[in-house]
Amino acid sequence: MLGVGLYSLSGAYGKKDPCEVKKMLLKAVEFGVDYFDVAPLYGEAEELVGRVLKPYRNKIKVATKGGIAKSGKPDGSYRAIVDGCKASLKNLQTGFIDHFQVHFVDPETPVSETLQGLEELKSQGLIGSYGLGHFSREKIEEYCHLGDPSSILFEASPLNTKEYKKYQDFWREKGLSLMAMGVTGRGFLSGNISRKTTFPAGDIRNRDPLFHPELGEWRLSVLQKLKSVGEEYGKTPIQVAINWVSGLPGIDRILVGPSSWAHLKENLDGLGWEMGERDKEELNGFIQRKNLEKEQISREKARFFLGKQVVGFRDLLFVIETLYSLDLIGEGEAHKFFRKMLQSDEKKEKLEEMRVSICDRYLEKLIK
Repeated sequence: MLGVGLYSLSGAYGKKDPCEVKKMLLKAVEFGVDYFDVAPLYGEAEELVGRVLKPYRNKIKVATKGGIAKSGKPDGSYRAIVDGCKASLKNLQTGFIDHFQVHFVDPETPVSETLQGLEELKSQGLIGSYGLGHFSREKIEEYCHLGDPSSILFEASPLNTKEYKKYQDFWREKGLSLMAMGVTGRGFLSGNISRKTTFPAGDIRNRDPLFHPELGEWRLSVLQKLKSVGEEYGKTPIQVAINWVSGLPGIDRILVGPSSWAHLKENLDGLGWEMGERDKEELNGFIQRKNLEKEQISREKARFFLGKQVVGFRDLLFVIETLYSLDLIGEGEAHKFFRKMLQSDEKKEKLEEMRVSICDRYLEKLIK
């Protein structure tokens, strides 16, 4: 059930040591991990997996992603899908990719065109199956109607149950495999991140809405609960989180992102044990209440930020994330705002223009 993802090599959480990652990959194979997830956007992840795990290729499954231009903009065109897959095959030093995923929605390309590329790759024996990541329900429905996707990749952890609730019925109704990532709360559930923690330049957690100071007390309360449960079973908060996610109906695969053997070992020990029914029910209820509490806090703070005359980049990003998580703004519109923010260079006048625009269109929805 547990697979290793190499997102950490993208630099999103700071620079990682490739030598340590190499050791981790070899240990992963040694301890029975047989699924490795990479992407062209994850730095040298494809090349590293191809080089290090080539001798074990017949024992493992390799998954990568496509549908993204070098600029990072979604590109689901037939040419981009086919050419991207062939480039990944070369990087991975293999003639076959077990699972090929469309990374993000490309609103400018018809689903039928993307599927043409995917089905052609499948018929040629270059990929075994294909899946979807970071997609809206509507797009998933369209892909299921026109094609044959086999999985959905989304974030699921005690700090984020929204995505699971959003997609869980696709497992029952469409037979899609549910693949969970981000199960350790982007590292927060390690217990090593405090209010005084400073992340290195370039680490996305400097801006990540989940790590916004306004959610500080809420995050800590969830961590403390996982610690309390873990103490009863001799487990760490991360191991409790992994175990909890693994028990969600329909979850077929859990992706963890260790960059060292020590981290991987801790992740592996999150499986193979069970909580008592009473503890499980209590934890389920707690997590449900806490995620509802998060929605209330986020809604309140988003209203506050929109009412400020001067709003910072991080606060405005928090607003957009809140609108999206509450289903008050569509996926396409949210992506447009995200792109505008990235292009704003954090200039006050540009951020103010966006604040006013968002306020005019969505403040009333936040108040309801």
